[in-house]
Amino acid sequence: MEKASPLSIPEAITLDSEDYLFDLQFSPHDARFAVCSVSGSVYEFNYHPAEGKTSLLWELKHHSDSCRRVCYSKDGKYLLTGSADMSVVITENGQFCCRLREAHNSPLTALVHIENAVFATGDEDGVIKVWDIRAQSETALKPMMVFKKQEDTISEFALDESKGCLMATANDGTLAAYDLRKIGGELQDISNSFEEDLLSLAVLKGGKKVVVGSQEGSLHLFSRELLQVADDRIKGHPGPVETIAKVDEDTVVTGCDDGLVRAISVHPNKILSVLYRVSEDQENVSSIQRVAVSGDKALGGVISENQIAFFNLAYVRDRDKTKHKISKEKESDPFFDNLMECKYFK
Repeated sequence: MEKASPLSIPEAITLDSEDYLFDLQFSPHDARFAVCSVSGSVYEFNYHPAEGKTSLLWELKHHSDSCRRVCYSKDGKYLLTGSADMSVVITENGQFCCRLREAHNSPLTALVHIENAVFATGDEDGVIKVWDIRAQSETALKPMMVFKKQEDTISEFALDESKGCLMATANDGTLAAYDLRKIGGELQDISNSFEEDLLSLAVLKGGKKVVVGSQEGSLHLFSRELLQVADDRIKGHPGPVETIAKVDEDTVVTGCDDGLVRAISVHPNKILSVLYRVSEDQENVSSIQRVAVSGDKALGGVISENQIAFFNLAYVRDRDKTKHKISKEKESDPFFDNLMECKYFK
């Protein structure tokens, strides 16, 4: 994606007052973003960084119940959506590609594209499934891996590509790592249960650290080699940290139910700045449902109730600091180096 200079922040977008938004994701490679809503609709937009404008590309209506999650494939070509109707739909440029009917026995709550034709889904019962849609029909598709190690709603996924693992937080207070390079998959490690919901996460420091947002407002920091207990935490959020978006290997942005988006540095641990405030009216603050970061790390997005708003990330992205470097060997090692391409993810 080409950098816009100077960056103009788009105006907020307000949808129908009854169309509560659940998720927001930017395409990793171009100026698009998608949101999904309680009505089951998915809206995909273009944004124009130099002009500070957005335009609706299309509204997709492929789900019969609320759409909980949206996710772009890594090349940005495909959009995956997961719903309370227990299905997953894949589209390309607004056109329907395929549907996984009854992918789960309870509403979907988490979704992530892994590589090629492989993606993972999680549900309200704590069940995680990993799918490979290569050379399989929609009617006969079965998951290649199923995990039932966490006992409540799967709240978030993140990939630890350095170790080939899927990381998952759950409302039973656990953080788990699943090794996807093992045949059939394997639980690699799981934390002791916190006495609070774990809501959000990001993998940092080239896979060495995991930051997790909690119901009580702490950011728990885990060393990737030992997940049983958190070895540090960052305070400063007065309420649940509902959402975390990774900016780089040292930095995340968070969304809290106090209506503030914060930039957070990890090791050194500190709150860098408040990037966005949902409302100046402190008596009627709307909690933040999701924060997301554009592919070029210049623009941030936030959803609250039925509104999509934007903030400038240039200060965070461009500030002078030492970047964590990943070895060329790890950079060239594909997450699933034995997977073939298929008609859906190329």
